[in-house]
Amino acid sequence: MNKLMMTTAAVMVAMSLAACSDDDEDDNSGGGDPVTGSADLSDPATVRAQVGSLAQLISGIDSLGSTIGVDARRKTVEDGECDSGSVMDVSESGKDVGSPFTSMTFDVSGEVADDCRLEGNLDGGETPNDYIVIDGRSEAGQVVDGDASVFYASIGESTSAPYGFTYHLDTEQQGTTVVLDIDYGFFVRVDESEDAVAGEYDQRLQFNFDGDYDVDTTANGQNVSSSGTFNSFLGNTDAPFRLFTDASGSYIDGPFGFAITPEIPGSGCANAQSEIATTDALMESADGSLSPFVGGTIEISSGGSTATVTFNSDDTVTLTPDGGSAETVDYTELLGAAGACSGFAFAGIAFLGAL
Repeated sequence: MNKLMMTTAAVMVAMSLAACSDDDEDDNSGGGDPVTGSADLSDPATVRAQVGSLAQLISGIDSLGSTIGVDARRKTVEDGECDSGSVMDVSESGKDVGSPFTSMTFDVSGEVADDCRLEGNLDGGETPNDYIVIDGRSEAGQVVDGDASVFYASIGESTSAPYGFTYHLDTEQQGTTVVLDIDYGFFVRVDESEDAVAGEYDQRLQFNFDGDYDVDTTANGQNVSSSGTFNSFLGNTDAPFRLFTDASGSYIDGPFGFAITPEIPGSGCANAQSEIATTDALMESADGSLSPFVGGTIEISSGGSTATVTFNSDDTVTLTPDGGSAETVDYTELLGAAGACSGFAFAGIAFLGAL
């Protein structure tokens, strides 16, 4: 089994980074700064990018949720072996995790990676020249409190003590040479409560993806180098992102944001934080639908502007910019409009889901 995870995806990310960057002089380190600023939600392209970014984040985190078991096992290493460093199972009884749904303590289990280095060779040469180093703690647990089943999981301990990845790729495939270094950290916390008697499901999310990159790509005789930082978040410690469902429908509320330096010209991305609020209950779609909802409305607010997003029953979404005219787009078009605005976060979630 190849110990390196998602290396092909990393090459694609690297090539897109080099292609969209117009600045090769930046010297960035230590990850992206906290997301600040606001988006101009009177601009239709920015509205599409913001909504598409949110859609990709929610879709990715939903996929990630299915990969996090109660024991929070990390599938990073075959037979638990690192080329250097270590990964160890951990468990703790009676831990107060600060759940928003119960005062009960949890028996948690998971893993601690201590500078676990995994080496590989994507291009098949004699010397392994690709590696990933992981460092951090993951854990999860579950309790029953009355009629509610309450779940908790975290990857990383906080935004200041995230689950860290150092990634180096040096490969040549089909005439394209890529040298990529990415240093980033994840913090994901999931708190859930499911009460089958009351018919209520309540989930609180904190997701933060923060880091820096340096990439050098040569293809068709042309060389492009770039470096920069990125940060994306969904919810935070003070205001977790909430997904709530009861008999009336579903509701999503909370902050999210994205930032990348250097900025990507013409992408429609806004280095900004925004706030989501459900104004009309969302109706979940049936299996097979492209859009997660077939009805309902949310508002996105940023700075002093607000855009309205209405989900329709035919896999389309109607977007109304602040002070502008409504337009209806296919949900797949909306996802594509996010482009690089959520690319880092989405790729990061894919890494996590593959572990």
